[in-house]
Amino acid sequence: MEKKYKIICNWSLNHMYFNNKKYNNISIRPLIHTDKFIKKYRIIVKYIDNSIQLLQEGEVKENNWVPTIEFNNKKLLFQINFNDENFQIKSDFELYKNKDQKLILYTENEKNKYAISDIKYGNITDNSIIIKDVFSNKILARNILNQKIFVNETEEVIHINEKTYFWTNKKYNCDAILCIALKNSLKFSEINHTIKSRKIYWKYILCFKYIQFTENVKIISENNTITFLKILGDSKNKTVTFISENKIELKEAYEDQLNLLINDAEILTSLQYPSFKNFNIFKDEYTIECYINL
Repeated sequence: MEKKYKIICNWSLNHMYFNNKKYNNISIRPLIHTDKFIKKYRIIVKYIDNSIQLLQEGEVKENNWVPTIEFNNKKLLFQINFNDENFQIKSDFELYKNKDQKLILYTENEKNKYAISDIKYGNITDNSIIIKDVFSNKILARNILNQKIFVNETEEVIHINEKTYFWTNKKYNCDAILCIALKNSLKFSEINHTIKSRKIYWKYILCFKYIQFTENVKIISENNTITFLKILGDSKNKTVTFISENKIELKEAYEDQLNLLINDAEILTSLQYPSFKNFNIFKDEYTIECYINL
């Protein structure tokens, strides 16, 4: 019979930061054991911008498509590189604390989620059971909470006590791990992960280099969507510092315009927005800053 490939899964990645919500600047590759699986089960992986399409080989028998090799309950793991040095700043999750932490994209109870996980070791909270040095161990999990969890192929994403862990015996030079859970060849899966955009304080530092210093300055939002508070006037260094009253959701483009008033006269219109390169911490809160020379 003639072979026919059927789509068994579509996965895509969106991000609320971008105007079109698509996170296109990504590179995706299967992990070692997933690569072996897709070859064995005759699956083709198509990479299209921010998405993956999985097609499996099969035949049409009595008007029904049947896979050449069937499978049940399989997790496919992929490594993702965002090719964007600011992806952590743009995204609403904790910043990585070390180079071994990764963003894990997964599905649990039919909900698409993401979390930060340390891939080097995992702490499992069951009477102080701790599994360490997983890179040197073949069995990476134990009988926990009366549930046998073993990582036969040395790579797995598991969920215990509302926490997510990625177990592996190999270091991957990537930004994230994607886990696609498939029930079987015959059940089509449509999976969409959407990463929220970070909300962050905006900070402006006005530097009086060319005009006379004054503290009678204001930053006004034309559409009244943002309110700025003056938090410091430094006559010695001739600077005035403002910070947004609330956190602002980061976006690729903003609809509002910011104007600068000095002595109640409009001096500058369409102020530039703060830059990612001036990402900082102010009173235990993340900020992005903008320096303006006057």
